[in-house]
Amino acid sequence: MEDKILYHYCSVETFLNIVRNHTLRLSDLCKSTDSLELKSLLESVEKEVMKQYRNNHDFLDSVIYGMDMDDAFSFMLQTLISNMKKNSDQMLFGVCFSEEGDMLGQWREYANRGTGLAIGFDAKWFQWLCRDEIFMFSKISYGYGEENADIVKKYAKSIYNEMLTAMIDGKTKNIIEGLYGATYFMELDRKGIYQDSIFIKRDEYKSEKEWRLILNDENTYKSYSEWNVFYNWKKNDDETYGDMFYKLIPNGMEFMAAKGNVIPYLDLKFDLDEENMPIKKIVIGPNCKVKQLDIFHLLEFFRFDGTEIDIVKSKSSYCI
Repeated sequence: MEDKILYHYCSVETFLNIVRNHTLRLSDLCKSTDSLELKSLLESVEKEVMKQYRNNHDFLDSVIYGMDMDDAFSFMLQTLISNMKKNSDQMLFGVCFSEEGDMLGQWREYANRGTGLAIGFDAKWFQWLCRDEIFMFSKISYGYGEENADIVKKYAKSIYNEMLTAMIDGKTKNIIEGLYGATYFMELDRKGIYQDSIFIKRDEYKSEKEWRLILNDENTYKSYSEWNVFYNWKKNDDETYGDMFYKLIPNGMEFMAAKGNVIPYLDLKFDLDEENMPIKKIVIGPNCKVKQLDIFHLLEFFRFDGTEIDIVKSKSSYCI
């Protein structure tokens, strides 16, 4: 990934906060429209489980009185998948980027209809963050066909086998009543599907050429008994993550109101080495009123080397 730049599209207000505070905001993606990707992945897994059921003929009798075998299995599978979709216990903190710094769709969707900016970050910095596996950084894959078929088949096989085991062990009631974590391995599958869905999007988004940086922490669950001290540095004296993590996320977890919802977030510092900060380019949106010289002076004021950052105006013809 030599000299690769990835772009974060944002409003002028967000741009100012990023430059002023030297932070990137990792918000809970499970609270965003990306939950649709989780549902899409689950629907693909559900279809594959039914396919395995029809091919294997492992079930000889119905486990639900009054239903035939096919209807009983289909009902339990639909119940299981539905409960996975509705479960909102997990938080997945992340931030999104694009390979392209001047895309019409990105300006329209993520930069306030082109009145914002695109901030170009050095991709090598994200790789550096992942060196201790504290973070995950990957390009998004698109669609649920051949490219992601192995992921779908993996979870489908596991869920199918666990449903078979639950029926043999007389635990079908747990599935039917939607009890949390019908089996231990089903709960592991649910967590894995949540994490994998973060790096998959539907085909119609392929033009975005998206990458994501995600906090790699499987313990971000609100069902934990001590959730009130989780990422709350004022209450948490146990430096579980070590000094580096505290330096990267100095304020711990914070909250913001957006679109009628309360969303948790973490502000990630990128100025631990002020001589080598990762911002390499600024693209001014096609409808943005901020001038290139204003950007230069702003960068210099907030301790960036403006001479080392390429500041350009969008070539897009997009007009409000």
